Amino acid sequence: MHDCPSCKVPLHGYETECPACGAPQRVTKAQSKLFGSELKKPATNYTPFIVIFVVVVGLVAVMAQTSWIGQLISRGPVKEDPLAKMTFQEARTLIDTKLNEGFTAAGCKGTLKWQRDDKEVDKLSAGPINLSVDADLPAPEQHKAIVDPIKDYMDKAQITSLVFNDTKDPKTHRNWTYTVAPAAADGSGTGPAGGPAPAQ
Repeated sequence: MHDCPSCKVPLHGYETECPACGAPQRVTKAQSKLFGSELKKPATNYTPFIVIFVVVVGLVAVMAQTSWIGQLISRGPVKEDPLAKMTFQEARTLIDTKLNEGFTAAGCKGTLKWQRDDKEVDKLSAGPINLSVDADLPAPEQHKAIVDPIKDYMDKAQITSLVFNDTKDPKTHRNWTYTVAPAAADGSGTGPAGGPAPAQ
């Protein structure tokens, strides 16, 4: 510290002018550097802010995955049920085709009869219908390979029952019956309660 030469006011030594009289002051280089560094603002530490940002982003990502939005994104596009838009006529035509393909694969001949109230009707007629299948099976167990591919379409085709008759040996009268519960049985009106159920 020193006094101003003009007005004798005590000074710290780094003033370039006297605050009292305005007289210019002599500042040494060492004092200028010392007090200049003290007046400099300290550098900001950004590390805590970066850590907090990373933690917040991580929490948001975890919460998004468990929310319905995250589940919707991770689930991907919803696959549409191929049976939803199928008409009963299309389902019956598909069943007809698949059964004939099954006869060919099994190496046998088969016939289909579409019936309602024990009377033969047109395959594409509206309303519930029964299907009778006659085939000369080389082996009895082959009926499963022929019927299994069409089970999922029976309800859509409004087929209430399917009777499969093995005509290879008429003496045995071997047959298998598949039934479908009415669509309203499960309360939703969209399908059978238990699907096609085989019964002998």
